[in-house]
This record gives sequence, structure tokens and C-alpha cells, in this order.
Amino acid sequence: MDELKKLREKINCIDAQMARLFEERMDLVEKVADLKKDAGIAVSDKEREEQVVSRGVELIEKEQFKDLYKEFIVKTIDLSVKYQQERLGKRTINYEDAYEEPFGQKCSESHVPQNVIIEREALSEVKKYFDLNRKVLVVTDKGVPADYADQVCNAAKDSVLVVIEAGEASKTLDNLRWLYEKMMENNFTRKDCIVAVGGGVVGDLAGLAAATYMRGIDFYNIPTTLLAQVDASIGGKSAVNLAGIKNIVGSIRKPCGVLIDPAVLKTLDKRQLACGAAEIIKIAAVFDEGLFCEIEKNGILGNLKYIEEIIRRAVKIKEEVVKNDESDRGVRRALNFGHTLGHGIENATGMFHGEAVALGMLPMCSEDVRERIKKLLLKECLPVKYHGDGNDGKKIIEAAAHDKKAQGDRIITVRVDKIGTFRFQDSSPEELLEIFEEVFS
Repeated sequence: MDELKKLREKINCIDAQMARLFEERMDLVEKVADLKKDAGIAVSDKEREEQVVSRGVELIEKEQFKDLYKEFIVKTIDLSVKYQQERLGKRTINYEDAYEEPFGQKCSESHVPQNVIIEREALSEVKKYFDLNRKVLVVTDKGVPADYADQVCNAAKDSVLVVIEAGEASKTLDNLRWLYEKMMENNFTRKDCIVAVGGGVVGDLAGLAAATYMRGIDFYNIPTTLLAQVDASIGGKSAVNLAGIKNIVGSIRKPCGVLIDPAVLKTLDKRQLACGAAEIIKIAAVFDEGLFCEIEKNGILGNLKYIEEIIRRAVKIKEEVVKNDESDRGVRRALNFGHTLGHGIENATGMFHGEAVALGMLPMCSEDVRERIKKLLLKECLPVKYHGDGNDGKKIIEAAAHDKKAQGDRIITVRVDKIGTFRFQDSSPEELLEIFEEVFS
């Protein structure tokens, strides 16, 4: 028994050492997680994990212990990955707690950021919300009812109107240069401002011009599409396309104010409204299981009398995410769910952004989540099947490889295994092509 006691004391001593080493290891894991968050790097690194396991097993001299140690180190790595995912926000806060009224009832003004106005007919009172007592460059496109931009021009002390062609093709450096030249011709100073009146294309182009003219002037955004109201206008991202790559040149600079007038949605056709529905489904799938379930029950486009509430909830979620990661290096990247493949689909086919994102979500989730999202997409008149030629898959993955989310030869994707949660996963182009073809074959 004395021998047994001595052996147990030795084991206790080793256990104490292992506990200290484990604590030291997890401290290092925590620092690694923070570095990954800052760099926007995915948590899981399969190649390195395999190397750690292989190296660890090689250190075991006795053959009968090698498999046991392999099991031990694999479980340790799994714990480390789980801990890092928690640090990076795999499970986000429950935004449902922020809403006191049930879905469909009026939401108080405190539920949206102070610089975001959500109010029917607010456009007609734009002067009340924005400082327009100066020179104002009003940027719109030919697809937006002229009356919307005219209301801003009439409210401004001195206005200059620029009307671009509608569509993604207008997000170019040439059009950006045109805005700069217009401001220079009209002697705009750093005290003047730009107002965007339109969808995401107009907001991107005008926002980037405001962020860079004279190193930054005031910018206001009046999104007139559902997609822009719930997504593009919130967060301060602005960009133009270059060499066929979407949003490759841009900045992050929050606007001084965003005016969302749900009344303007009455002029949109059903296809444009559906594109906005795709972004609402995306944000609910990633961050708010309660909202997702309510959309499953009530729909979006079928309940336009409640659209103001839906917009408020989507805006609140996105603003909270942006507030926690303004530089777009951590949790904010989860908003890219569906966008990695979606941007590639958009480039390859010319589909509308929301339609491409709808398709882009489907390969990036578990089977049960995919079926739930599919049902919602069909309800909102969005595509669930990809119709293209045999070479499109490679073109789409090639575009994804040039996306801002790529890291070397790996592409960071957002995966949704359970509604209301997300995880980051880096994949090779070959892996993405395989899953794309599997889902859409």
C-alpha cells in the first residue's frame, strides 16, 4: 500500500504540472484568438492542427501510448478551437432581448442609432434632419424617381445634382473622378457635404467620394431600396469596383446621418424588394433566431405594413455588430454570410446583388439550415437554383479567390450550422468549387 501511495503522489504531482501547463497553454490560445480577430483569420487551421498532433505523437517513445496521446492532444486542440471561437464571437448576444414590443408592433426610437432616422415621409422633411445650409452635392441615379433628389436639392442652400447610370457598372473610378471634378468646379470646401439618394451603388460611390475629397467631408445617405435601407447604408462601408473585382477600392467611414423613409419603397418593383428580403434573411440567420422564426411565420414582402418594424430590427442588429467591430476584422465579417460565393455569382451572371447573395448562402450552411433558408427564399420570390453553364463554377470561385476575404491561397467563409449562430472557416478554392457543385448540381 505504501508503494501505491507513492505512485499516486507522483501522479498527483504530474497532474499539478499538467494543470499549470494547460493554464499556460490556454493563456497563449487566448492571445492567439485576439491576434486572429485583429487579422480576420479563421480559427481553424487544419494543416497546423495535424502538424501539432503528428509532432506530439512523435515525442512519445513507448508505442503502446502513442494512440492514447494522439486522442489526448486531439481533444486538447478541440478545446482550444472551441475557446477561440467563443473569443471571436461564434455565439453572439441575443438581440431579441433588446426588443420589448412583440414583432409587428411599433418600436421606440431608442431601438435605432441616433444618426439613423426611420420614419415614413421623412424625406419631405429632410432639412429637419440634415445640415443642408451649405453647398450640397446630391448624387442619385436614373432609376430613382427624380422627385426624391429634387426634394433634397430644394432643401439645400446651394445644390449641385449628379445623376449616374443605374446599376453596378456605375461603381467605377471614372465616376468617382467625375464627382471630384464636379465638386472642384463648384468650389466645394471641407465645410460642404454630399448626400446620396438611391440604392447601394449610389451610396457606395457618393460615400467614397465624401470620405476622400479633401481628406473627408460630411456625408449623408438616403437609401431608397430595401436592400440599402437594411444593409448597405449602415456601417460606413463605401467602395468601387476595379478590374472586375467587386468593392476592391474603398473605405470605412460612417455617415453623419442616414434617413430611411419606408414610404419610398412603394416605387420599387417586386424584384428589387426581394433583393432586400435576401439581406434581411441573411442577418436574421446569422444573428437573430427569433427574427428568423418570425419571418418564417409572417414573411417579409407579404407583410409590407410591418416593413418599418422589420427594417428597425435589421438596422439595430447591424449597428450593434458594427459598433463591436468597426474595422471589419472580427465579428463584423459574419455579415459576409452568402457574399463570398454571392459576389462571384454576381460577377459571373449579372444577377442582382440580393439574388446572388441568396444563392451564395445555400452552400455555406448545414443541411437543415439550408432547407429552412430555401423555403424562405422561395416565399420571397428569390432563386434557390443556379442556372449557368459548366464553366461558371470555376469563374465564380476565381472571383471569390480575389475577394477581400481571401487570405493567401485560402478563402475565409462564414458558415451557419444553426440559425442565430455562425463560425468562420477558411477553405481552398477547390473545396469551395466542390461544395458549390454539390449544392447546385
